[in-house]
Amino acid sequence: MSSPPDHYDKVAISLGHLVIAFNELEVALGGALMHLLKQDEDVGAAFIAHLGASQKIRLLQELEGKIDHEATRQEFHDLVCRVDEINSQRNHLIHAEYMSVYVTEQLPVLLRRRLRDFMKPVKFPVTIEELSKKYVQMADPEEITELANDAAELAINLIQLSENLY
Repeated sequence: MSSPPDHYDKVAISLGHLVIAFNELEVALGGALMHLLKQDEDVGAAFIAHLGASQKIRLLQELEGKIDHEATRQEFHDLVCRVDEINSQRNHLIHAEYMSVYVTEQLPVLLRRRLRDFMKPVKFPVTIEELSKKYVQMADPEEITELANDAAELAINLIQLSENLY
Protein backbone atom coordinates (compact mmCIF):
# COMPACT_ATOMS: atom_id res chain seq x y z
CA MET A 1 0.00 0.00 0.00
CA SER A 2 1.39 3.41 -0.90
CA SER A 3 1.76 6.16 1.65
CA PRO A 4 -0.98 8.78 1.90
CA PRO A 5 -0.50 12.11 0.17
CA ASP A 6 1.69 14.67 1.93
CA HIS A 7 -1.20 17.10 2.54
CA TYR A 8 -3.23 14.30 4.11
CA ASP A 9 -0.36 13.48 6.48
CA LYS A 10 0.06 17.11 7.50
CA VAL A 11 -3.65 17.52 8.21
CA ALA A 12 -3.85 14.23 10.12
CA ILE A 13 -0.83 15.12 12.25
CA SER A 14 -2.12 18.61 13.01
CA LEU A 15 -5.56 17.21 13.96
CA GLY A 16 -3.82 14.77 16.30
CA HIS A 17 -1.96 17.66 17.93
CA LEU A 18 -5.25 19.52 18.32
CA VAL A 19 -6.93 16.53 20.00
CA ILE A 20 -4.07 16.18 22.50
CA ALA A 21 -3.80 19.92 23.19
CA PHE A 22 -7.54 20.23 23.66
CA ASN A 23 -7.47 17.31 26.08
CA GLU A 24 -4.91 19.25 28.13
CA LEU A 25 -7.22 22.25 28.00
CA GLU A 26 -10.17 20.18 29.21
CA VAL A 27 -8.09 18.94 32.14
CA ALA A 28 -7.26 22.57 32.93
CA LEU A 29 -10.97 23.44 32.80
CA GLY A 30 -11.64 20.68 35.32
CA GLY A 31 -8.85 21.91 37.56
CA ALA A 32 -10.18 25.45 37.43
CA LEU A 33 -13.63 24.21 38.41
CA MET A 34 -12.21 22.22 41.32
CA HIS A 35 -10.35 25.31 42.55
CA LEU A 36 -13.41 27.55 42.26
CA LEU A 37 -15.61 24.99 43.98
CA LYS A 38 -12.90 24.27 46.57
CA GLN A 39 -13.23 20.53 46.04
CA ASP A 40 -10.64 17.89 46.84
CA GLU A 41 -9.33 15.84 43.95
CA ASP A 42 -11.56 12.79 44.44
CA VAL A 43 -14.83 14.70 44.70
CA GLY A 44 -13.81 17.15 41.99
CA ALA A 45 -12.72 14.43 39.58
CA ALA A 46 -15.98 12.52 40.05
CA PHE A 47 -18.00 15.66 39.38
CA ILE A 48 -15.89 16.90 36.46
CA ALA A 49 -15.86 13.50 34.73
CA HIS A 50 -19.56 13.86 33.92
CA LEU A 51 -19.25 17.22 32.20
CA GLY A 52 -18.35 17.92 28.60
CA ALA A 53 -16.12 20.82 27.57
CA SER A 54 -19.02 23.15 26.80
CA GLN A 55 -20.64 22.43 30.16
CA LYS A 56 -17.36 23.11 31.98
CA ILE A 57 -16.98 26.40 30.12
CA ARG A 58 -20.54 27.51 30.98
CA LEU A 59 -20.10 26.55 34.60
CA LEU A 60 -16.83 28.48 34.84
CA GLN A 61 -18.53 31.51 33.30
CA GLU A 62 -21.27 31.31 35.91
CA LEU A 63 -18.79 30.88 38.77
CA GLU A 64 -16.32 33.62 37.82
CA GLY A 65 -18.13 35.97 40.20
CA LYS A 66 -16.65 33.97 43.09
CA ILE A 67 -13.27 35.56 42.29
CA ASP A 68 -12.95 38.60 44.54
CA HIS A 69 -9.99 40.37 42.93
CA GLU A 70 -11.26 42.40 39.95
CA ALA A 71 -8.12 42.11 37.78
CA THR A 72 -7.91 38.36 38.39
CA ARG A 73 -11.62 37.94 37.65
CA GLN A 74 -11.21 39.86 34.37
CA GLU A 75 -8.17 37.77 33.39
CA PHE A 76 -10.09 34.61 34.24
CA HIS A 77 -13.09 35.84 32.22
CA ASP A 78 -10.87 36.56 29.20
CA LEU A 79 -9.24 33.12 29.41
CA VAL A 80 -12.58 31.32 29.62
CA CYS A 81 -13.95 33.35 26.68
CA ARG A 82 -10.90 32.33 24.65
CA VAL A 83 -11.44 28.69 25.68
CA ASP A 84 -15.02 28.97 24.39
CA GLU A 85 -13.74 30.27 21.03
CA ILE A 86 -11.16 27.49 20.77
CA ASN A 87 -13.81 24.90 21.66
CA SER A 88 -16.02 26.18 18.85
CA GLN A 89 -13.17 26.15 16.32
CA ARG A 90 -12.08 22.70 17.48
CA ASN A 91 -15.61 21.35 17.06
CA HIS A 92 -15.75 22.68 13.50
CA LEU A 93 -12.49 20.87 12.71
CA ILE A 94 -12.96 17.61 14.58
CA HIS A 95 -16.63 17.15 13.69
CA ALA A 96 -16.16 17.68 9.97
CA GLU A 97 -16.20 15.56 6.87
CA TYR A 98 -12.81 15.27 5.18
CA MET A 99 -12.52 14.42 1.50
CA SER A 100 -9.28 13.57 -0.25
CA VAL A 101 -9.45 14.92 -3.81
CA TYR A 102 -7.03 15.67 -6.61
CA VAL A 103 -6.90 19.29 -7.72
CA THR A 104 -4.58 18.11 -10.51
CA GLU A 105 -3.32 14.62 -11.31
CA GLN A 106 -0.29 15.22 -9.10
CA LEU A 107 -1.79 17.48 -6.44
CA PRO A 108 -3.99 15.73 -3.88
CA VAL A 109 -5.57 17.89 -1.18
CA LEU A 110 -7.83 17.25 1.74
CA LEU A 111 -11.06 19.22 1.80
CA ARG A 112 -13.30 19.63 4.80
CA ARG A 113 -16.86 20.66 5.40
CA ARG A 114 -19.08 20.70 8.44
CA LEU A 115 -21.22 17.61 8.88
CA ARG A 116 -24.36 19.72 8.81
CA ASP A 117 -23.38 20.74 5.25
CA PHE A 118 -23.16 17.10 4.16
CA MET A 119 -26.11 17.38 1.80
CA LYS A 120 -24.81 20.49 0.06
CA PRO A 121 -23.38 19.53 -3.33
CA VAL A 122 -19.70 19.45 -4.18
CA LYS A 123 -18.90 19.15 -7.86
CA PHE A 124 -16.04 16.89 -8.85
CA PRO A 125 -13.44 17.44 -10.06
CA VAL A 126 -13.05 20.16 -7.48
CA THR A 127 -12.46 23.58 -8.98
CA ILE A 128 -11.42 26.90 -7.52
CA GLU A 129 -15.11 27.84 -7.64
CA GLU A 130 -15.95 24.91 -5.38
CA LEU A 131 -13.20 25.91 -2.95
CA SER A 132 -14.62 29.41 -2.78
CA LYS A 133 -17.89 28.14 -1.33
CA LYS A 134 -18.25 28.80 2.35
CA TYR A 135 -18.97 25.22 3.25
CA VAL A 136 -16.10 23.56 1.39
CA GLN A 137 -12.55 24.48 2.37
CA MET A 138 -9.13 23.08 1.91
CA ALA A 139 -8.00 21.74 5.28
CA ASP A 140 -5.14 23.94 6.46
CA PRO A 141 -2.68 22.04 8.66
CA GLU A 142 -0.91 25.25 9.69
CA GLU A 143 -4.19 26.79 10.90
CA ILE A 144 -5.00 23.60 12.81
CA THR A 145 -1.53 23.49 14.38
CA GLU A 146 -1.82 27.14 15.40
CA LEU A 147 -5.13 26.36 17.12
CA ALA A 148 -3.52 23.38 18.88
CA ASN A 149 -0.68 25.60 20.09
CA ASP A 150 -3.18 28.20 21.32
CA ALA A 151 -5.09 25.50 23.21
CA ALA A 152 -1.91 24.16 24.84
CA GLU A 153 -0.78 27.64 25.88
CA LEU A 154 -4.23 28.48 27.19
CA ALA A 155 -4.27 25.28 29.25
CA ILE A 156 -1.03 26.31 30.97
CA ASN A 157 -2.32 29.85 31.61
CA LEU A 158 -5.63 28.58 32.99
CA ILE A 159 -3.93 26.10 35.30
CA GLN A 160 -1.53 28.73 36.61
CA LEU A 161 -4.27 31.27 37.21
CA SER A 162 -6.68 28.82 38.84
CA GLU A 163 -3.97 27.45 41.15
CA ASN A 164 -3.40 30.99 42.42
CA LEU A 165 -7.07 31.76 43.04
CA TYR A 166 -7.02 30.61 46.67
